[in-house]
Amino acid sequence: PIGDFTNSWEWLMPVVDKIDLILPDDSFVIISFNRCLIEWVNVEGLGNTRREATYKAVVEFINEYNKNK
Repeated sequence: PIGDFTNSWEWLMPVVDKIDLILPDDSFVIISFNRCLIEWVNVEGLGNTRREATYKAVVEFINEYNKNK
């Protein structure tokens, strides 16, 4: 369920790890207070928490990745 991201990093961080493996060596993922930036495709997620921002960035990254495959 979508709401799980607000309670735990357990399912979200493995996805971030896989994204990090896909990115070229000179790209990065930054997670800060209420922002997550996936630099390679310039995807940014904003939220009220780190998890919410990261979730939004991950979803946007997946959408962009699938469009450009």
